[in-house]
Amino acid sequence: MDFKKKVKEKQIWVSEENLQNIPAILKKEYQLLQQSVQNDDICGALFRLKDIYEISIKLPSILSIITISARMESDRAFVRMSETQLKKEQEDFLTGRETPESDSELQEKVRDILSCMVKEPLSIGSWRKLASSIVENSSVFALDENLKEILERTLLLFQVKPKKIREQGRYEDIGNWRNKTIGHGTLFINTEAYWEQVYDLVQGLSLYFRGDGNTLLKEFYGRISIEKESDGSSVLKVGEQTYPISEYIYSFEEKDYFFDSYYSRQKYAEITNYLDAPRRLKNNPYYENIYSMLDGRKKSQRRKKERQITKSSDREAYACLNCAPGYEKPEFVLDEIRTFMEEHDRGVLHIQMERGMGKSTLAHGLDGRCQRGILQEDLHAVVRVYHIRDMQLREENQARDFFTALNSSLVSFAGGQLEMDNEDYYIDGEDIRQQMEHGGKNAPAAFCQYLELFRERYEEELNDYEGTEEERKLVYILDGIDELSSTAGSVLAAIPDHVFLNALPERKGNHIYLILLSRIEDEEDLQGMAKEWIREAEKKAGRIVRFDGGNDRYLAMLKKYLQKNYKKLSDEQANDIIEKAQRKFLYIRPYLAMGDSVLKADTKITAYDVATNYMEKLQKRYCGTSLHTLQLISAAIAVLGSATLREICELVLFTGISYDVVGVLNDILPLLTVKRAAGENRYEFANEAYGQYIFESLSEAAEEAVCRYRISLVSWCQTADWKEEGYGKQWGEYVRRALNVDGAARRMDFGETTEEYVKSLIHMQYDRAPQTYYASQINENLQCDVLWQIRLLHYGKMQILSAEDFRKIPIQFQKRAPWYRESWYRESDRLACEYTQELISHCMEHGSVDEWFQVFTADRMNLRDDLDAYSDEPRMAAVREIVGAWKDQESAVTFFVNLVKQDRKDQRGFFSGHSYGVYLEQLLPLVRDESLRNKIYDGLLDAYDMLADAVSQQPELGKIDQNRKETMLRILEMAEQQKELENDERISKIKKVIFWENIVNHTIVQLEELAENITSFRPEEYSDRLFLLRLREETLTEEQLKRYQMAVIRNVANLLEYLKKIFEGQNAEAVYPWLRERYFRRNFEFFPQESEGLIVEYLELFEQVIKIYGKENKVERIGRLEDMFLTFLRAYDQKVREKSIGLYSNYIEEEKVDCQQKMTSWEKTYAVYYSSGTFIAKKDAGDGILIIVNRFTEKYLQELYEEDLEAYEELNRKIEESYASIHFRENYIRGDQDYQLMLIPSYYNWICIRYERSLEKKDGRTSEELFQWMACEYACLMEKVTGLLRSETDLIHKSAVLIEIKRFSRELLRLSELIPDEIATAEGTKRALLAELEELAEKAEQPDVIRKVTEEIERSWRQ
Repeated sequence: MDFKKKVKEKQIWVSEENLQNIPAILKKEYQLLQQSVQNDDICGALFRLKDIYEISIKLPSILSIITISARMESDRAFVRMSETQLKKEQEDFLTGRETPESDSELQEKVRDILSCMVKEPLSIGSWRKLASSIVENSSVFALDENLKEILERTLLLFQVKPKKIREQGRYEDIGNWRNKTIGHGTLFINTEAYWEQVYDLVQGLSLYFRGDGNTLLKEFYGRISIEKESDGSSVLKVGEQTYPISEYIYSFEEKDYFFDSYYSRQKYAEITNYLDAPRRLKNNPYYENIYSMLDGRKKSQRRKKERQITKSSDREAYACLNCAPGYEKPEFVLDEIRTFMEEHDRGVLHIQMERGMGKSTLAHGLDGRCQRGILQEDLHAVVRVYHIRDMQLREENQARDFFTALNSSLVSFAGGQLEMDNEDYYIDGEDIRQQMEHGGKNAPAAFCQYLELFRERYEEELNDYEGTEEERKLVYILDGIDELSSTAGSVLAAIPDHVFLNALPERKGNHIYLILLSRIEDEEDLQGMAKEWIREAEKKAGRIVRFDGGNDRYLAMLKKYLQKNYKKLSDEQANDIIEKAQRKFLYIRPYLAMGDSVLKADTKITAYDVATNYMEKLQKRYCGTSLHTLQLISAAIAVLGSATLREICELVLFTGISYDVVGVLNDILPLLTVKRAAGENRYEFANEAYGQYIFESLSEAAEEAVCRYRISLVSWCQTADWKEEGYGKQWGEYVRRALNVDGAARRMDFGETTEEYVKSLIHMQYDRAPQTYYASQINENLQCDVLWQIRLLHYGKMQILSAEDFRKIPIQFQKRAPWYRESWYRESDRLACEYTQELISHCMEHGSVDEWFQVFTADRMNLRDDLDAYSDEPRMAAVREIVGAWKDQESAVTFFVNLVKQDRKDQRGFFSGHSYGVYLEQLLPLVRDESLRNKIYDGLLDAYDMLADAVSQQPELGKIDQNRKETMLRILEMAEQQKELENDERISKIKKVIFWENIVNHTIVQLEELAENITSFRPEEYSDRLFLLRLREETLTEEQLKRYQMAVIRNVANLLEYLKKIFEGQNAEAVYPWLRERYFRRNFEFFPQESEGLIVEYLELFEQVIKIYGKENKVERIGRLEDMFLTFLRAYDQKVREKSIGLYSNYIEEEKVDCQQKMTSWEKTYAVYYSSGTFIAKKDAGDGILIIVNRFTEKYLQELYEEDLEAYEELNRKIEESYASIHFRENYIRGDQDYQLMLIPSYYNWICIRYERSLEKKDGRTSEELFQWMACEYACLMEKVTGLLRSETDLIHKSAVLIEIKRFSRELLRLSELIPDEIATAEGTKRALLAELEELAEKAEQPDVIRKVTEEIERSWRQ
């Protein structure tokens, strides 16, 4: 058959009429195919056929995906979900399980389809699978019947099987044909045989369009169309429904391009119209985010299914999130400040501006810490700012944050920090910081002195750097005076007024300027104390400047801002916007987004009105799930204070980042400020009134946002691995957010919490708080939050929290101890006191022992000491008050008696004398029932008897305070009067113990007996007996002490004789077990001066044994003897020498030290055998003894240097070999814990001393060698420290890193003081380290925390 002729016949082709309604791109390709066939173009025909078949499968698939994506948005109004529902939703998010919602299956199937689209470039086979999946799940998607029919028919089309050319049979399907035929290239398509394939494929298309007697394809496509909207955008219409298509179909030069494939590695999507060359969409956020979200879900089970809701504006919305309008300097305000500073040598300037004119933005822009260098460029002065809005308010002493921040802000500057010692703040013997904080008449003077101190320091810093003698100016700005709380008046009280400042002597306040920023007093919406604070600020000022919205220069600035950020605005348009925004900088962006409706109000517009109008209008544009998302996102930002997109999605919405969220965030962006931190945008409301609107008008959503975050925290707390490296940072982030969320809940008066949440907070505070700098700083706040949350619980209905949990929370009966300074008072003290009082009230009302009473009485009390008046006495008074109010006193008696008996059984409190018996003593006056009183007596006898047993075995515990003794004796006398107890053996036993003289005499007798029977004990047995027979010197009379000393010396002397006897023949192994025991350490405290001979003989014995082991290279044996050898050396130094040699670590007054004395042979032995400390026991015997530099070796080297240079050089050589053998520098720099214990300063000092001696040719090494050695040590240590300073996360959230920085930097500074200036100086080293820290702060997400850490590091340098 002539297929070339056959395929040209008219009946095989679809008529023009039957191509009506067919999509233009498919119709055009079909027409071009006809032309190729008529022109005998076999290659063209085959390629057109390939395109037609691809279009036929891709086009309906794309149209179906558009409708399916839109279907995912269901219409549900916002209703606050129950706790159970929220937990289930969050659990599903974390585990990836399907939710029981009606659209969960839809979401899962859509994810599968989207995953297929983006995970790899799509082949024709992939498109076919995609179409099949859509058809199979058409009921889930509620797919339009017309689209379903088209896809089903297309799948049948793909079953066409063209005939093979070079072999028998037919291809399996269209995909197989395409790959084998088109894949071979055009060079192979040069035979007439291919016309048969063309015929088969054209015939297949004919059936496809005509329907083989069924409905024509054009009928289905007739109900589907792509149309242009009035704004020029294209939409898909399917029946009566309209869908945006911007992410799948694009228009370029009036041609439609369709999505074809996404290339994830190259990050671009390819689109095509099949007629022209394909186009690439690079960095398209839509496809990138689909890929990253789906990819992340595969990698982690902590990702929930995504709601991929697509709209025409999603891509643009995502891009907008990264944009924030620029800042325009208010030169008209700066000119006023400059003029004031030019006209006055010092002074207080009060600038008043209406709300919304940009006061805080101005202040932030002037802060010198936000730019490089010391001097602020606009004012040419040192400028620091404090925003009252940032004050961390407490219930009392609310101004503390200001005074704390004052120092941290002044001490730091871009590129470094001032070096300030604690004594710098003392003037005329008074701490000016405390004078400021405590207020009173001295506070203004102290404030001036404080600012002058820093002004002078900065002047010195600048003049030293620039080589000038210019006088420098310091400006301190307080932003938001009207925002001070009613109890923060000490801030203003400390600020000097203009008259006071000018009355100071010329050098006591010159060039100091205070700028107070506030609103204007006559503004109508000022609340609380605001007007009074403004009036107080006016009294302080030497000049008051007011700017209202009508100021010409302010209006010019607004216009410039508008035209800079919105370049197409004409002058007239800009002026119109300014007027409509009521000349408020704050209102411009909301106005530009929503128009006139934003600024409608019954009276003068306020920021709250703007938020109300904006959000109400915005909410009208949303419905169902989208409305719920809008409200919840707005609430999340309000309750979190500030949040990233990731935090909003994962911690509140329980979803991944979706385009629904991106679109919502874009819509509320005009109400937000955007700050860039740690690579993410952080969003917060631009004005507190905006957040207040959310709390009041969207309270249901805000409350749900609170609940959702708390659920997230509980989930994290239950699964977090506290041993993981990143735990500290995660802990800090969750706690910071929790404090914001719970603070918002209190502001909303949202009085709900859950036991799970409180349990998690308790766990995070008391069990799993990391040892990081941030954790130490936030500790007080977290304690307060835990106590606030507990107050919301009902003590009688606990199911999850246990008494064990609450025992971790401190009980506090008074707000402060009598010795407590006002400045020490903490908010947590007040809350703990309130918690304690509520606990007492609950226990009284409950009427019997419950878990809360157990919490209250969890601590055992000391039977030997008087009760502490601050904590113990109030606790006992509370117990009496509680049990005295009960009818059921038996439960309390039984409870405490059982605890005492359990302690007796378990021998708890054995060594300390702590017991529950003290509680029973409190019950005696309350209980009248004789049987219960007898029960109390029995319990007390058990408690006292346990104490008697402890004292008998360990006499050191036997001293009992007189008051306690009288109480115990009185109770014993009452117990004896009871018939059931009159012959109780415990009473007589206890009375013997109470009398201390009996204990002392008995102990001395036992010591004397022990001395006579040494040979009958093993070393460890003898050591234990001696340990238990200790007595404290301060508990003994002079006569008792003398007798006790003699008994101890007798033991030591008898033991020495026994050791000398068994050592005969140099038998080191015989005496070794005795010499290693540590029983001597305490006994030498009682040695009189005449015991010199005993000490010397012991030292000689030690020296002989050590040298024997040295010859035998028994390194471990030598190491085990170190502690006791050093104990005897120290005893010799203290009790035999007239003055100490100064080698020992214990404190000795300077006049009692003579460092010029020569070392004894024993001390030289110690220097050689024990210098390496912890390493001596670790080395293998074959490695020999290490010699490391310490105080003893330094002294020994000095003596050898003066007496025997050859021996001096030999010892240096051995020391060098020892350091080399353990790779000391590498291991120390690496941070090996064992090497950190070694004496690093001695090591550096040793090198530098050798360098000094080498300059005189008196060292085995040349000065050049030692100079290079020092330079290498400095370079390695500097590299180590600077390497540690490069991570904000490590510095704040890893305690080990901060500890290492302090330690290594201290050593670096010590080294820099020792080495020649040609290598480095201490000052230069400090500047370099501070510059590293400031550079880190400039890039940091939490720069203030970094600067506080810097202060802590500097303090460690001074210690």
